Amino acid sequence: MRWPGREVVELETHMGFRGGLQRNKMTGVTAPYYATSFTEVIFHVSTRMPSNNPEALLQKTRHLGNDEVHIVWSEHTREYRRGIIPTEFCDVLIVIYPLPHNLYRIQVSRKPDVPYFGPLYNEALVGHMELPGLVRATALSASRAKRSMLPFYQQYYEERGRSLEAVIKNYRKQTTFEEFAANIYSPQENNSLNICHGNSLQNTEECSSSLGSNSSSTLAALLDTTTYRISQHSHMTDDSGTSYTGVESEISSCSGVSPRPLKKIGMKSGSKKTPLLTPPDSPTSRRSK
Repeated sequence: MRWPGREVVELETHMGFRGGLQRNKMTGVTAPYYATSFTEVIFHVSTRMPSNNPEALLQKTRHLGNDEVHIVWSEHTREYRRGIIPTEFCDVLIVIYPLPHNLYRIQVSRKPDVPYFGPLYNEALVGHMELPGLVRATALSASRAKRSMLPFYQQYYEERGRSLEAVIKNYRKQTTFEEFAANIYSPQENNSLNICHGNSLQNTEECSSSLGSNSSSTLAALLDTTTYRISQHSHMTDDSGTSYTGVESEISSCSGVSPRPLKKIGMKSGSKKTPLLTPPDSPTSRRSK
């Protein structure tokens, strides 16, 4: 029989749910493990747990005795007795009896207070290929049925529903779905920003001041870009002959965002070499002279 778990993991390096099993090999080296996007399951297998010393035997019986669901493989002719493992737990007992022709008889017993679960039921016959998945699904359903009896227990979809309601309440925007979809498909700029872009450099300062407290840093950055495009060719020169670009000064005075010092463009001093009007003499002409 294949294990009900999807894979067998090493407890020393396993990073998922371990079900109380230890990494120090006191409760075994490996264990069958199964996980989905909603569930993690690890199986306590008695034959994988050591019992060579009293401490290991105590850990083994403690893990097996505290489990809510027990799965037993029995090849004996007699029926499996529930009292073989003395425990107050074991609310659900699933016993597998192998039969000829790759068939298995399933015996499911539960305490009277445990609700009904499936997919397997008492005295069901299962084939060899379907056995692992059906046994695992039945064990999961039995565990959930048992936990549903706990006070204030909630299913995972109820917790997820509460989380979605909290997101909708705290982050909802007052708009219709049509407007939301239209803004994503064809975003439009603010009208006041369009008016500012259409003005000249002189009106840019008035536009940025009229926005006042309503303008954000994003609008200021856009105004910086507009001013940069308008004044990128303007220069001024001081008495010493040093040229300054007017871009940085206009940006600082218009928006007041991130003022930066003026950039100097140094002019290289020195006389330029006068190009030769006639080509130099050739070596042949020099020898003739």
